[in-house]
Amino acid sequence: MAEVDPNAPRILIADDDAIQCMLLEKILLQAGYQVAFAHDGEEALKVAFDCKPDLVLLDLNMPQLNGIEVCGRLQLNPETKSTPVIMVSASDSAEDKALALRFGAVDYLVKPFNPRELLARITAMLRVARREQSIKSQLGHFTQEMELAKGIQRQLVPPGAVSGQGFQVHGLSKAAEFLSGDYFDYTVGPQGVTCFIGDVSGKGVPASMLMVMARLFFRYWQYDPVKPADCLLKLNRILFENSEKYMFMTALWLHATSDGRVVYAGAGHEKLLVYRGASGTVETLNTGGVVLGLRANIAGQLRQQELKLVAGDALLVYTDGVTDAASPSGARLELEGLGEILKRVGKESAEAAVTAVLEDVTEFGALEKQEDDQTLLVLKYTGTEAAELAAEPAPQPIVASAAAAQ
Repeated sequence: MAEVDPNAPRILIADDDAIQCMLLEKILLQAGYQVAFAHDGEEALKVAFDCKPDLVLLDLNMPQLNGIEVCGRLQLNPETKSTPVIMVSASDSAEDKALALRFGAVDYLVKPFNPRELLARITAMLRVARREQSIKSQLGHFTQEMELAKGIQRQLVPPGAVSGQGFQVHGLSKAAEFLSGDYFDYTVGPQGVTCFIGDVSGKGVPASMLMVMARLFFRYWQYDPVKPADCLLKLNRILFENSEKYMFMTALWLHATSDGRVVYAGAGHEKLLVYRGASGTVETLNTGGVVLGLRANIAGQLRQQELKLVAGDALLVYTDGVTDAASPSGARLELEGLGEILKRVGKESAEAAVTAVLEDVTEFGALEKQEDDQTLLVLKYTGTEAAELAAEPAPQPIVASAAAAQ
């Protein structure tokens, strides 16, 4: 008999009938397979766990544990769960066949069997097992790639709260899938605080690619402070020329200065919520505009607006995944529910407020699958730096200083 290839599939024969084992061994060795043996149920489990066979030929009736019990335990072990099992038995009972298949066997062969039929079934089962293993390997590689992409995407948004120019700003995002189509960003510069939030149609990889384009654009134009509408017009042209047909983004661009003035422009985005610290009330403002990326030219359809904040006021901007959050009863959070949350937490710092809002939104929809990305950003005006600047003594005129020196 020719020597068996050490890389050939290994088949475990689990049968207490010595003659049956010899017959199966001869058939399998002639076909080029490696063979391992077990003569009762307990031994079958031990050999299966130790040598990890590629397929198991399992007798239905054996000492210690029968074939059904062995099959069930193989299914419970993560290392042998995907190992194909062909149940071999003298019983032609439909009940036995159904029971074997229900407990994890992939096929059922009645003794006495035709050797050609046995080999054909083994070949088919091994082919299916190899395909499943290949799919699992590809899925594992894909998952690793997605985790890497997810990590990169996390690095594209601010890592935490920032403050400056009399403002605190903080944002958080919770993806519905591996990758998010939402994007938020903010920077503090010498002329004020600039914030951006966007929501790309759809989810997953295509949406995340548009998110990256928006991020690059924002970081390039972040210090063009007083023309949010012009910035959105430029971003629209870039998205239109570099994205798939029918993909679009809603967006809101804000620029705030140390005197509490906020200039903003929207592109089909959600309404803006304004918390007034003095009264503890919340105002709702339309952001206007049309979505970005569907048409080359949307000039005249974006409107730049302005509002004034005083110390203690805060802005909440968000994506529609927040207001669309659903409770177990099917009720949506809606804008009214989000406004009520803001009333409770608006007096807090930007970081504390945005964290509390996201926690409340998550709790509201805790028992339901999150259907869309959820992003929140809070811009809170403290007025501290503006007050300090106003309190600083005015510098003495140079001419007066020169006269004094004389």
